[in-house]
Amino acid sequence: MVPAGRRQARPRPPPSEYDTRQLFVRDDGGKVTSIKADLPEVKKHVVDWEGFTEADFTPAGSSDAVPFNAELWAIWIEDRRESLYAVANKIIGLILAHEEAKVATAKN
Repeated sequence: MVPAGRRQARPRPPPSEYDTRQLFVRDDGGKVTSIKADLPEVKKHVVDWEGFTEADFTPAGSSDAVPFNAELWAIWIEDRRESLYAVANKIIGLILAHEEAKVATAKN
């Protein structure tokens, strides 16, 4: 998800319909016109990462892997707009896939 080589953030889809509805952008008639995810959603919905090392967070850091830490993730992603947008788009993709699966299930 994070376009910085080997690093990957792992978002999870929003756990409830309530969380998903908060991301829908609606017109004046209430019709969903788009889905919006930005910094708050990226901070909230990323629950794991892979490939992040101490050197990703401090110049004097080692190449040792760093376990996921939500607070560290929130600080790191705030400074990286390109990565933020990539993860936000992944979250939107997860929501769309979930909505498509619901429609397919309802048709059966």
